[in-house]
Amino acid sequence: MKRPAVPTAVIAFLVFVSPSLTAVETLNPAWIAVDVGQATKPSFDFDSQDRIHVMGMTEAFPGFVWHAVADNALAEWNFTTLANGYFYGPGDLVVDPDDRAHVAFHDHDRQSPRHIIVSGSQIDADNTIPTTTQHDGWDNSLALDSQGNLHMTSVDPVDFGATNSLQHGIFTNSWSFENGIPGSGSFMYGFNTTVAVDSAGDIHILFCQSPDWLVPGDLKYAVKRSGTWIFSTVIGNGIRGRFPSIAVDDNDNLHAAWLDINSSNTSQATVQYGFLPQGSNAWQISPIDTLNSVALGFSNARKSTSIVIGANGNPRVAYGDKRIIRYGSQTEGEWSLETIAESTVDLYKGLVVLRLDSQDIPGIVFWNPAPGTLGAVRFARPTVTSTFDMKITMDFVDGETVLRWEGPAGETFSVETTSNLSDWSIGQGQLNANSTSYEYREATNSTGKVCYRVLQGSSGQ
Repeated sequence: MKRPAVPTAVIAFLVFVSPSLTAVETLNPAWIAVDVGQATKPSFDFDSQDRIHVMGMTEAFPGFVWHAVADNALAEWNFTTLANGYFYGPGDLVVDPDDRAHVAFHDHDRQSPRHIIVSGSQIDADNTIPTTTQHDGWDNSLALDSQGNLHMTSVDPVDFGATNSLQHGIFTNSWSFENGIPGSGSFMYGFNTTVAVDSAGDIHILFCQSPDWLVPGDLKYAVKRSGTWIFSTVIGNGIRGRFPSIAVDDNDNLHAAWLDINSSNTSQATVQYGFLPQGSNAWQISPIDTLNSVALGFSNARKSTSIVIGANGNPRVAYGDKRIIRYGSQTEGEWSLETIAESTVDLYKGLVVLRLDSQDIPGIVFWNPAPGTLGAVRFARPTVTSTFDMKITMDFVDGETVLRWEGPAGETFSVETTSNLSDWSIGQGQLNANSTSYEYREATNSTGKVCYRVLQGSSGQ
């Protein structure tokens, strides 16, 4: 396993946490991280044009659920309020083949799961999902099958008397919902549910069958084949299987990630990876990493791992705790890990959602609270690099040498220069964000040469 490399340069920020505590946050310079808006427990997805769709919400007091969309990470975010009321997260968001965003969450006023479809800034549908009990539909997780049908898993908690807590629904033009699936057993909400659908239409679900945060409970695997649910145990005998996530590859192999809590120090956890080959009943389990500041409790994250499959068929994973957000990719069985954000104090809640765009580039949303506010929903992705031709003009203004250059609309570049104008060689640029044009001025003062660059306009990705 490859450990996270120490970056050669870091970007550090002072973040106000409390009157007596200041966090120093370090962001990976190879990634862009932006604030989307104020909310808790977000989710997101890319659409077919690689626009970014994000949901955010309030929790446990009257508030809202919003949807935001942007062309890229540095572009303007356009917000739509989807609902006002009393809600609980985390919710989930996926974008269908028609570029409609599907948002699901627990509506405490309706005491049921709720599903909203939004196109651009227009709400197309607002559904109270029909369940047979009240106060259910917690820990929502969404997935699309190969036909574009929407699947949702959620929890009918043991806290409210359920004897079988797992729920599953399918949305075509309306919802068909299974409540209290026999054989799932009773368990609490708070550990997340996760669902994936393979090429045959078989439904695969992981959930943690525990009645409380630190009570031992099994990580359970449910599969529905030919209309029948089959349950088995992935791992048990401890405080294991917390916050699972699941993905299926093109060969119908299953990939999963979750946290196993250290019973001797419950702030520590092992990030585990599970692989189930198609046709097998035996999960292959191996560790990815260790976390040292795990967040447990209803106000904390319930999606501490997120796994997806890359274009090469290899798994990618994101995970986090109260002090770190990390991303990993697997090649030939080895994990290469990157720290995206890290804090010297408890800054994050550990929630992460990972998706890949059409170019196989990852994006991650995470969330950190702040005193007196909902906290910031944040989106991160790697800096993109490329090259392109550009036009350069030179002029002399007020005794200064002024160079202006232009590239393709929306692109930006860095330029290698020397102190001697005749030695400059500028023919291509390095794409690391989006812009339209730059101006470079060179001036000399009594202390020597002063060079500076003025950004004339920008947008970004």
